[in-house]
Amino acid sequence: MIESFHWDNNYILGIESVDKQHKHLVDLTNQLAEIVSENKNDLKAIRKLIDKLSDYTIYHFHDEETVMVKYGVDRRHIVYHKRKHSDFVNEIIEISSTITQENTQSLKYLLDFLTHWLIYHILGDDKSMARQIGWIKAGYSPKEAFEKEQKRKFFLENLFLKIFSILQIYINFYFLYIIFHYQNRV
Repeated sequence: MIESFHWDNNYILGIESVDKQHKHLVDLTNQLAEIVSENKNDLKAIRKLIDKLSDYTIYHFHDEETVMVKYGVDRRHIVYHKRKHSDFVNEIIEISSTITQENTQSLKYLLDFLTHWLIYHILGDDKSMARQIGWIKAGYSPKEAFEKEQKRKFFLENLFLKIFSILQIYINFYFLYIIFHYQNRV
């Protein structure tokens, strides 16, 4: 079976119900990858799988949002997380509506979107949710857990930007070196 999304322990949050649901979403995404890779243009089967994926995604999002409320995750994170879920569902509806027998590119785009969104959402927003739940269980208030996560996120974003800036400077100097070296040879 073709895998557009390889499941491994990096995607485990430590919240059993959510982890099982994520794994199932990955399996459904990989079923779609199988259809795309085999160039199957069976629109009825494609629609059935997309509907199954959409229905399960909505179920999963509702369950995940219930978990956040159950553990008392800060309202700011819940609102943000729900908006991400809503945006995802809207995008899936939009892309799915463009899939036709003649337009198989939309199916490939849907697969790419699903794969990338799930990876980044699980490793980003869902891991953030899981860390906040862990801190709440450890005795932090929801507000403290949210603010701790915001500081962590801010630190990592700044670290990434610094690393990117340093790499950009290095690349620029490298290109200047190549240009200078080339000009001196001519």
